[in-house]
Amino acid sequence: MKNKLLLSFALLFVSMLTYGQTITHKTVASAGGSYSGANFSASFTMGQTFNATLSASGQMATQGFQQPVFTYYRDYDNDGFGNKLVSLIDFVAPTGYVLDSTDCNDSLYSNRTQQSRTSNQTVSVCNGALPYLWNGQQLNTAGNYSINLTAVDGCDSVANLNLSINQATSHVTYRNLCRRDSTLWNGAYYSKTIIDTVMLSNAYGCDSMDILNLNVYPLYYNVVTRYFCKGSSFVYNGQTISTVGTYYYHFTSATGCDSTVRLRALNYPASTSKVSVPLCTGSSVTYGGSIFTAPGIYLVHLTNYLGCDSAVTLTLVKRTKTYSKQTIYRCANDSVQYNGLFYKNNGNYTVNLTNRFGCDSVVTLTVLSRPVTYSIVTKYFCIGDSLLYDGAYYKQPGTYIVRLRNYRGCDSVVSLRALNYPNKVAYVSRGICQGSSLTYGGQSYTQAGIYAIHSKSYQGCDSVTQLTVFKLPTSYSNVTIYRCQGQTISYNGQSYTANGAHTVFLTNRYGCDSVISLLVLTAPKVYSTLTHYMCQGDSLLYHGRTYKATGTYYVNLQSYRGCDSTVRLRVLYNNSASLTTVILCPGQTFLWNGTTYTSFMSGTFQSRFVNYRGCDSIAVLKVYKGSCKELGTPTATTVTIATDEVAAEEMDNTTAIGMNPELSIFPNPNTGNFMLQNNCLSCKQMHVEVFTMEGKLMYVADADNTSGKININLSVSAGMYWVKLSNKEGTYSEVKSFVVE
Repeated sequence: MKNKLLLSFALLFVSMLTYGQTITHKTVASAGGSYSGANFSASFTMGQTFNATLSASGQMATQGFQQPVFTYYRDYDNDGFGNKLVSLIDFVAPTGYVLDSTDCNDSLYSNRTQQSRTSNQTVSVCNGALPYLWNGQQLNTAGNYSINLTAVDGCDSVANLNLSINQATSHVTYRNLCRRDSTLWNGAYYSKTIIDTVMLSNAYGCDSMDILNLNVYPLYYNVVTRYFCKGSSFVYNGQTISTVGTYYYHFTSATGCDSTVRLRALNYPASTSKVSVPLCTGSSVTYGGSIFTAPGIYLVHLTNYLGCDSAVTLTLVKRTKTYSKQTIYRCANDSVQYNGLFYKNNGNYTVNLTNRFGCDSVVTLTVLSRPVTYSIVTKYFCIGDSLLYDGAYYKQPGTYIVRLRNYRGCDSVVSLRALNYPNKVAYVSRGICQGSSLTYGGQSYTQAGIYAIHSKSYQGCDSVTQLTVFKLPTSYSNVTIYRCQGQTISYNGQSYTANGAHTVFLTNRYGCDSVISLLVLTAPKVYSTLTHYMCQGDSLLYHGRTYKATGTYYVNLQSYRGCDSTVRLRVLYNNSASLTTVILCPGQTFLWNGTTYTSFMSGTFQSRFVNYRGCDSIAVLKVYKGSCKELGTPTATTVTIATDEVAAEEMDNTTAIGMNPELSIFPNPNTGNFMLQNNCLSCKQMHVEVFTMEGKLMYVADADNTSGKININLSVSAGMYWVKLSNKEGTYSEVKSFVVE
């Protein structure tokens, strides 16, 4: 085909060159290509220039021209209008293709250009199926809806929708049943009161709620009680009842159900009562239609309020005439009423009445008169005012006679004393500071003087206050305060770091200026010596610290001014021992610690006791038998081994005779080998004595005290001992206890 077309083009071209003929578009190939022959060659591209060359007898000619191209549309129904969805591009129209593309429906010959299609749709949906989706829209309400569309073939299309919404329905069925019956509903039987619900589908296919409201009436059963008099009858439901008993009746109630009535027929109980009625002497009583003239007990038959027989036991009590006395009072010159009668004069009257039983009552009435009452009343009023008393005004002070009625309604004469309140004068003194003012009674005063202030007293009368205003002086005083060394002291909010004199301005108790001459001094450091005693083996608590051994301690405290205070604390033992020696001749006696000793009781005696400070102490008595030429008073020699208590009283310095709190024994307790250390540096030689607690001398020696230390070696049994250390000059002596284990 291609070769044929090329050949045709070549021939036409040659003819055109040779004969001047015209080539139409129908000879143009539908696609590009090229051709070459012996005397002719041609090349072309669709829509581009066509070039052809012809050579003959040594001559060559070339011709070029433009190829036209077109878009053609398929026309199935051959109505001259094509489907724009099916097209091709070519130089010439292929079979079944046209240049027009305005056929909306190429399958129908009658459907022409720009004619649109319309579709109608009717839809019903249930309310629970909303929203309804239609062509991309969510519809929630009923109505007509329209939308313009384009069909797949490119034609216009109009879609119309008629949407209706069917609602869910409900229905309530009310039914009543008698007890023990049943009813059929939706395929089920019901016999009890209930509200039941069944979900169904209605004619539109939507939800339908069917509700059963079933009410079951009970079987009525009533009990009726009727009373009637014995021997009579009554009618119930058309039946005459004359006998006591129980009867049953069956009815149909207003609801159409069975109803049973249980009738209880009962007799009223027998009615009996007792009545007591007074019967006056010489009279009669009518009761129940009968007349009774004599007292006694009678049985009367009556009809009670129920219409039945009633038996009344009537007791007639005889009542006699009563007599009484009564006194009444009348006001002077007035009358008094009694039992409807008026009595103007005093005297005795006989009044005939009827007593509470309805019988005669004789009253002896005494009429007396009440005297006029007299009284004195004193009333006060302010000067210039008036006094209101019993409706009358009194402007002047004085005595007035007022006639009134007393609480018994009789005349009362009042002597009214109208008096003025005295003028009240008060004296008040107030002080003011220099340059200040005083407010009193709402007024301000700046100068000293005497002022009269008028006001109202508590009675509402004029009152005069004499106000004396005087000047308050400025107060002056001297104050000395102490501060600790190197510290700051505060006075009235001001701090002072150095000694000196200062002037301080304050406010005194009257609120006026107060000038204080302040002197700041340094408080000296306080030194003191304090001695405390304790029993050996005990401890001493002083300012939070415990001391278990004797000695001198320095304690730093605060004085009452808050400054440093040093206390020299001396801790001493209170244990003591004494040795008493007595020589008794025959016939002599000696009283010691409550016991009488004679020469026949020679020997050593001891007594243990607690001294007045609560410490253990021992006293030893040695009795010797002597031969005396003359009897007289026995001479006793008592040697008291010095104790800490004695030393404390005698020693004020290291040279005093007594206990030195600086003496120490190390170790203590020990095995008999120990060291004595003392502070008597001037004592070069010392005399050492060791005693038992009973006063027996166990050891004595002289020792060198150049270093203030003395070593002691003892061979004694375990126990507590005293050691006494003294110098030869007698200016130093001290005693200390120790324990040998």
